[in-house]
Amino acid sequence: MDLQQVLRGLIVVIVLLVAAVLLGVILQVATALLKFALKVLLILMVVLIVLRFLEMLRRRA
Repeated sequence: MDLQQVLRGLIVVIVLLVAAVLLGVILQVATALLKFALKVLLILMVVLIVLRFLEMLRRRA
């Protein structure tokens, strides 16, 4: 193996490490966004249920 092949291998390893770190960061951000989205969805569902209930009461009156 000559020096050029060793350097090429090192560059490939460095690029793979950077890609793995970026993937980890992206997954952390996606997890945080998913938790936030689930909370918002839960709030919207509660609001929808309350509005349906109020509409049902209004129709009965």
